[in-house]
Amino acid sequence: MTDNRARLLSIVTRELGTIETITDDPLDATFSGLKGDSLHRISIVCEVEEEFGIEISDDDDERLGPDATLRTLLELIERKLAAKVPA
Repeated sequence: MTDNRARLLSIVTRELGTIETITDDPLDATFSGLKGDSLHRISIVCEVEEEFGIEISDDDDERLGPDATLRTLLELIERKLAAKVPA
């Protein structure tokens, strides 16, 4: 498990209390499938911004609707982190 993956799953677990999913990989679960509502999603995004030191724009946030998977969020986190690293 990558460090970023573990950090994201920790945030989601803190916010939702548990990650119960019908998929084999929790990253394939959607926000709605995890029984998270829009307030949970907003809270998770805010915690992600703080934890990873990134900013998730309104355009990015729109892609993270109820049917977005945690994998989508992890990929966004990793793109933002890669963009911060000087070439």
